[in-house]
Amino acid sequence: MTVSIELVTMIVTVASTLLGLASGFGWVISRMDARFTGFEQRMDARFEKAEQRVDARFERAEQRMDARFAGFEQRMDARFAGFEQRVDARFEGAEQRMDARFEKAEQRVDARFERAEQRADAGFERAEERMDARFDRVEADIAEVKADIGEVKVAVARLEGPAQRLLVAR
Repeated sequence: MTVSIELVTMIVTVASTLLGLASGFGWVISRMDARFTGFEQRMDARFEKAEQRVDARFERAEQRMDARFAGFEQRMDARFAGFEQRVDARFEGAEQRMDARFEKAEQRVDARFERAEQRADAGFERAEERMDARFDRVEADIAEVKADIGEVKVAVARLEGPAQRLLVAR
């Protein structure tokens, strides 16, 4: 059996064309992979920065709350110390008269502390609500970025999908 030179030339041409297409497709895939790797690294860096900012804000808020509690405790201790000294001095002078006055003063102080505690609780609740709202916004931003990454992954999958077939004319 003899093979003509035209047939050999055609087979070599088809093989070299297929090899060229395969190497070109491989090059495109490697470039896309490099781009997506770079994008993923940039997104990871952005998430890390956002997490650090949130952590720093939380630390600052926690420090401010600790400072407020410490100051409040010192003021309360100072108030109690002054109140005890005044009550002791009055009891020494006129113990029987002070029994009735002490009960009235104690009721007023309890009412004041109750109101102060209610105001402090309301302030703490507002601060907690603001922090929760901030965390919710950060979580929403993170979820939005995750959704965007999902869309990018779908687009990449579409780009990397099966190659379109060449329709041969009949």
